Amino acid sequence: MTTYSRIQSLFRASQYRRAAKACEAYIASKASNADIWLILAEARYQMGFATTAMDAATKAMCIRDDWKTKLALAKCCAAAGKLNKALQIVEQLVSERSKTREFSAAQNSEIAGIFAKSGRLDRALEFAKSASSIVDFNEKHSIQYAECLQALGMTDCAAAELDRLLQRKPENWLAYRMRAETRPWSPTNNHIEELTEICERDLAPNAVSQITSALGKELNDCGDCDAAFNAYVRSADALNRIYSHNVESDLRQLAHLKESYSSVPRQHSELHAGLQPIFIIGLPGSGVLFLEHLLSQHSHICACGALPDLGVCLEEHAKQSHRSFDFRRDVITKQHLQVEQKLGRSYLISVSNRFDISRQFTDRSRANALRVGFLLRALPSAKFLIMNRNLSDHGYALFQSYFDREFLFSNSLSNIGKFLPAFGTLMDHWASLGGRRRVRRVRLEELINHPRQVLSGIYDFLELPIKEHFGDREDQILESKLWSSNSSTLHSKSVGCSAPVIAHLNPMLEGLQSKKPN
Repeated sequence: MTTYSRIQSLFRASQYRRAAKACEAYIASKASNADIWLILAEARYQMGFATTAMDAATKAMCIRDDWKTKLALAKCCAAAGKLNKALQIVEQLVSERSKTREFSAAQNSEIAGIFAKSGRLDRALEFAKSASSIVDFNEKHSIQYAECLQALGMTDCAAAELDRLLQRKPENWLAYRMRAETRPWSPTNNHIEELTEICERDLAPNAVSQITSALGKELNDCGDCDAAFNAYVRSADALNRIYSHNVESDLRQLAHLKESYSSVPRQHSELHAGLQPIFIIGLPGSGVLFLEHLLSQHSHICACGALPDLGVCLEEHAKQSHRSFDFRRDVITKQHLQVEQKLGRSYLISVSNRFDISRQFTDRSRANALRVGFLLRALPSAKFLIMNRNLSDHGYALFQSYFDREFLFSNSLSNIGKFLPAFGTLMDHWASLGGRRRVRRVRLEELINHPRQVLSGIYDFLELPIKEHFGDREDQILESKLWSSNSSTLHSKSVGCSAPVIAHLNPMLEGLQSKKPN
């Protein structure tokens, strides 16, 4: 017989799947224990099942309405994309704080996470700072505070917070990498000597991957490109010792998607509450975030970031139909189209429930790059902006980036050389499938060098007024410090970033020759 103590032991040992099954067995005979429902919610949350975690937390709330249960429900709601509900719960908790007691560090941290997911970075910063300063110091609270500072553009403060953390926890390898990525470093202000000394120690692969990535970033900032390349190679080798990856499976998936979506039937373009999604498609390092920032300056566009809503809708569909939606099936039957369009409507309803908008909005979720064929059918009103850039620069930018558990092909130059041409072929197919009315290609270099011309073309494609609502703000934006920071300080290094190390990139260049630059 499953006991409460046994469930607690499994959960504390991070055996979340077994703990969840044990909770379900316990609930089958006794469903009135709120603590069991909370453990089930947390176990499902840790496994990534946000919707079912929210269901379990809701059950716990029906049994016991207290601080612990409310906060658990808010966290699960935020993970499931129900941010309005999560914010409502959290705001209630915050307003009642003076009537009860101060939050603990863990509670402050969870509340900060909910505010951050909701885009309320000022509030997230407030609670993250409280979490990092409370006596029961926890490394993750300090990391979270630094992330909030970084998101708000307070880069020096973020670096200082990470320095404070490293003084107390010098073996927090993530903090070294985060600190390196907070800002550009200079020959007179860097941590190269410190990082080099740490690299000489006998460290585990995870530590090596983080420290050498940080070292590569700071060396690259200081102009020592060859030494930076060697550091990035060490980081990639360490990650390859942790994760095994077969790029051929990626290539088969890309090819299968191209074959599966060969046509898009003509459909009546309906808008839900006036909403029209603008999907910004591209791999990391292609300028997706940069473009979204520029589009957000237009009064008719709401920048919503990387939205989880479509993933949530697909998860709920799988739960109801007892099987996952198959993106790779080119069966244009009436029934299949109805399912796609129902998912499209669910996505728009979910977004409209979360954001107070009634106009065009952006979604830059990385997962959408593989969903364009589906999205063209499911959302006939949607528009797509596909970002691309010089292939050798993009390949080296991916190699420089640190990815944990995703984009694992980027840990090998030869794999990058294989993946990028295949990905580019799929993007060409999506562009052909959608046609010029729905899909537009945007090149990063042209956006940086000729911003007015490129932005004017994008607004025309989106059927948005350039001067009537954008007006003189165009000149203000293109002359602002934020534009200068992005286009000159950061992205100018991205343009031609592979040139100083081109002699080292032959394994990648051999594969890239099979794909001409877009």
